[in-house]
Amino acid sequence: MAIHQVSACLVAGFAGGGQGGGGPTPPKSPSRPKPCEVQSAMEIQKRFYSQYGGAFEATIKRIFGKDAALVAGQNIANAPRLDLSMSRQQLTAAKGIKDEVEGANRPDFGRYPAVAAVAHKGTIFISSDLVKTCDMPEICGTYAHELANLLDAQINGMRNLEKNYGDRNDPWDPDTGWNVEKHMFPQHKR
Repeated sequence: MAIHQVSACLVAGFAGGGQGGGGPTPPKSPSRPKPCEVQSAMEIQKRFYSQYGGAFEATIKRIFGKDAALVAGQNIANAPRLDLSMSRQQLTAAKGIKDEVEGANRPDFGRYPAVAAVAHKGTIFISSDLVKTCDMPEICGTYAHELANLLDAQINGMRNLEKNYGDRNDPWDPDTGWNVEKHMFPQHKR
């Protein structure tokens, strides 16, 4: 599996200083912005499972109810593929909708032909534009959203795709992923 490298959001650092002991002192480093800590899909997944894995499991149990027992515990070992190579515009075009999206998913229904209705792992797409912002709560919220939609597909196949555990009364997004995301990250308002 290739891990797509993304912009490290690096900011040019201060270059200068004096010569010897009598020259001017360079400014303190706190005045420089820190480089973005996100560089690869693997780093995002490690961060998600270490910081939000427990909250994700608890939210899945709450929202999926008895069906949560049908899904294996989520961790880095059974994580879906994560693709960071497409821009927001490319993801939106791929979904064929007019409203811009930051994430998408593709269930992998074809891996086990004997049980073609069951999704296994699949792929999560997060826009390269979002990753470049270095906003880890937003990036991890998008990951949780798309992972929840993939788990919905693992349990239910194509039946009512992505909406089996959603909030039908939510005017912004009635799907399973948004229902999980808004419970895990209440600060994510739409």
